[in-house]
Amino acid sequence: MDSLHKDTLIDLLFRSDNRRKILLFLKDGSKNIEEITGFLGSSCTAVLPQIKRLTEKGLVKQEGKNYRLSTVGLIVTEKMVPLLGTLEIFEDNLDYWVQRDLTGIPSFFAFEA
Repeated sequence: MDSLHKDTLIDLLFRSDNRRKILLFLKDGSKNIEEITGFLGSSCTAVLPQIKRLTEKGLVKQEGKNYRLSTVGLIVTEKMVPLLGTLEIFEDNLDYWVQRDLTGIPSFFAFEA
């Protein structure tokens, strides 16, 4: 089995900024390769392998010349958006957050350690 098929969805989503961006871009509806490459500012030869990996994992479907999120892709992307937002908040200000007492945050906003 090659490494493509060993990738978990987490690996697939978080090891490539372009794959993540493609999923988020397709969240608004189907797009053709020209729209995707224009959005990413990349060549077709750089983008197609990323789309192929997303398609092989069942997150993206090709319909004619357009690509769209599959049902699984839509669910994953919907759940990925808040996680990315949370990660950005902490990443941009990690030193600040590490030095703060966050015990006052309601449990439904935090996770148990």
